[in-house]
Amino acid sequence: MSGQDGIRGYLFQSIIAMLSSLDKEWEEITIEPNTTLDKTDIIWIDNKGNKIVSQVKSSINNFTKPQILDWLIKLMDDNPNALEYRVDLVGTTEVSVKNFFNQLTSSKQDDFLNRESLYAIKDKIKVKFFPFDYSTMLGASISLIDKFLSLKNINVNYFTKELITGGMVHQLIYFSTKGKSLKREKFENKIIEWVRFNYSDQFITKIKVDFNLFFYYQNENFGNNIGNISFDNITTYEFYKTQVNNLKALFDKICNFNFVTKSNIKITSKTGLDHFSSRSLISLSDYENEPVIIEDYEIEFINKKSLKYLGVLPSEDFFNFGDLKETKKRSISIIPPFNQDEITLEGSEEEKEKKNLYDEFNSVIYDLDDLTGFWKKIRKMSLLPIALLNNGNGHEEEIKVKLYIPNSVKIYKPKKFPKPKYLSNLLKINSDPGPFFNSIRHTKNSMIQEFEYNYKYPEFFNFGIFGYERRGEEESKFNRILDYYFEYTFHQDNSEKTVLECEIPALNTKELTSLPSYIFFKSHKDFTIQYKINCKNNPKQISGVLNYKASS
Repeated sequence: MSGQDGIRGYLFQSIIAMLSSLDKEWEEITIEPNTTLDKTDIIWIDNKGNKIVSQVKSSINNFTKPQILDWLIKLMDDNPNALEYRVDLVGTTEVSVKNFFNQLTSSKQDDFLNRESLYAIKDKIKVKFFPFDYSTMLGASISLIDKFLSLKNINVNYFTKELITGGMVHQLIYFSTKGKSLKREKFENKIIEWVRFNYSDQFITKIKVDFNLFFYYQNENFGNNIGNISFDNITTYEFYKTQVNNLKALFDKICNFNFVTKSNIKITSKTGLDHFSSRSLISLSDYENEPVIIEDYEIEFINKKSLKYLGVLPSEDFFNFGDLKETKKRSISIIPPFNQDEITLEGSEEEKEKKNLYDEFNSVIYDLDDLTGFWKKIRKMSLLPIALLNNGNGHEEEIKVKLYIPNSVKIYKPKKFPKPKYLSNLLKINSDPGPFFNSIRHTKNSMIQEFEYNYKYPEFFNFGIFGYERRGEEESKFNRILDYYFEYTFHQDNSEKTVLECEIPALNTKELTSLPSYIFFKSHKDFTIQYKINCKNNPKQISGVLNYKASS
């Protein structure tokens, strides 16, 4: 290792010590401690006497998985009873290596490459990667210094914070040469002393706590007053246009077939009813070589919906499948899926192709109609898009917002939300936070931060069930995802108001963030929302009002 590499290594080590120390709870820190095997770079001790130990490595070359695992073994051997083992790496590695260490809890013993002792403590291991760039890491340290000072109600300019950060890095390098421990109180006092000793009061501004709560929708600030807002029409969304285009393509393909029109023969079933009125009854049992004839109610539905979604009316030949015949055999199983219909078509390849296209068209148009109906119900609800601005001059934490909404306003909780009827649509909506779940909340852009959810996104497992059971499972999944995004606590102890409460973990100065989701409601009258805001560093409560104008 060259002298330059050694100096750079000490710099990175000191910055990581400061980054981690400003971002975690601890009572004592030692850099370059005197340990038995000399394989430990940093030790933190918490208020219960537990050790968090770290080894810091920096390199311009990619870190490999075996390298990292070997460093962890040496760290473990040097500190047999630590609470947490950390390897802090300044540099790069392959994506697969980073993914492995980011998902250690789900790893298997074989993944540890014959290092079984690490598998036993995998829940105690943490591997972090930092950019091999001194300026970037120094910038991250300055941000944390800013946060620390804000929590102490001290505000200084950027140049001052940069000097403080550089001074603290120097202090930590000094402590590392002695192997001395530093108490947290002394560490924090050092920062405060650095501010007050080196910079006059003209550079130090007391933190001013101030928040603005207002209506904010599609990057537009509506202030304290808003009229009726609802979901955009489904026709404006790309997923709807894609579905309609798919339907149109199927329609055109079906229209390309031209069979000789059959005579209007009615087939009598064993029930004695004619074919047009009895297919629903026939479909409950087996049948053989039945002519494929579409029932009147289905023709009426397809005509009506084709006109609605495609602007065209199918001709009679659209439902003509020539001499195609159909046989159905129902099988019953003791394992899912319990009942399956085996359909066999008998006819020319063209007749079969048209019937398959028609079945797909039929499925798509039913799905589209169900999805449109679901969206129509959602659009009948109004929404309140609320955002919070930290208008003070310091970083704030644990910001609690309470909204007091009159009981006369009907607020929709997740379980009361409309849902699609068809399993296929539930599966599409639940598959990822797509158009629907992105439409119920603010999503991050250059203007606004997305709400930082306190809970983990729900995990789901497919147990291989079918039919009504699967639909019930997907409805439950739909409700759980809504619960995740509707991170409000509802209080009903106020006789006149419904109280919604949420907490924003942290917010930097001049930063705008959304509340967990839009609030969905129904009201034909104007109403006023009272709000109260508290935060960790300000005993004084901030209050105000928001106004909804039903007539606007």
